[in-house]
Amino acid sequence: TCTCVCAQVVIRDAAGGELVREIEDGIDNMYVVAIAWSPDCRFTVSGLTGGKGVMIHEVKSGGRALTLKGCGNFSPVAWSPDGRFIAGANGATLMVCEAASGEVVLKAVHDGDVAAIAWSRDGSQVASCGSNEVFMREVAGFGVMRELQHDGPVDEIAWSPD
Repeated sequence: TCTCVCAQVVIRDAAGGELVREIEDGIDNMYVVAIAWSPDCRFTVSGLTGGKGVMIHEVKSGGRALTLKGCGNFSPVAWSPDGRFIAGANGATLMVCEAASGEVVLKAVHDGDVAAIAWSRDGSQVASCGSNEVFMREVAGFGVMRELQHDGPVDEIAWSPD
């Protein structure tokens, strides 16, 4: 399991609760507000407060692998199932970055803050919600595939496993 504790990421064995790793590299004087595992469980991505960035850490060593520049702070954050992309939100702006380079490949603005992000099981689509809207985008070209309006705020989103 992985938890955010103030200025560190704490990784524990889920079965026994033993501490596996505390990650603090580069997180000084900031709070971790969002976290996600890479699909291969080798990395974590953390969104930090104060617009200080988004950091990818290697779990085994605890060392910083990459800082995503120009992203502000990501909350929420989600790693694509194939490991190629990281999607996150900074306020009303959804951003998708290449995980290997940190290059921003998509910026899209919602009417209000983005509350949740989810990747389709096959990684071909990413959905984001917030305010009273849901956007579903194709990864190839990141064009809007579908926009759904709701009568009230949308705080969570999830894809059906099938």
